[in-house]
Amino acid sequence: MKIRALPAGLFILLLVLCATAQDRVQVAPQTNSQEKTEAVRIMDELQQDLANLEKSQQAYQQAAQQMATLSGGLSKKIDEVGKLSANVDPARPNPESAARLQSAIKQLMDMNQSFNMQYLGLQQQMQDESRRFTLLSNIMKTKHDTAKNSISNLR
Repeated sequence: MKIRALPAGLFILLLVLCATAQDRVQVAPQTNSQEKTEAVRIMDELQQDLANLEKSQQAYQQAAQQMATLSGGLSKKIDEVGKLSANVDPARPNPESAARLQSAIKQLMDMNQSFNMQYLGLQQQMQDESRRFTLLSNIMKTKHDTAKNSISNLR
């Protein structure tokens, strides 16, 4: 929920800044056109950066859904192995039941390994995205401050 609120908050902040910037640009008609152009360019870049962040969020939501699906499959396989193990009686060994149990345990181990590898990949993606987000956040702050100063200079 926090991941979803962050881009929405940034988007609202960007809209407020754009509206404020446009109001200020319209209030000061005797301003330098080069500063106006620079401020508009920076606002456009900020909007593009925000759009990129929203795309990243959507990609993570899809990855989280895939992980949930894999986790559900793993849980089902665990239940299956549990049922098969209940059917194996150590007092009266049945080679067929034991073979099914061993096969199910091997499949479970394979699924678990696959799940762990995909989970590790998702963790690495999230760390990379976190680094990119921090970098982008710092860049957006700098651009915002530059646009704010340009707008202040337009007065």
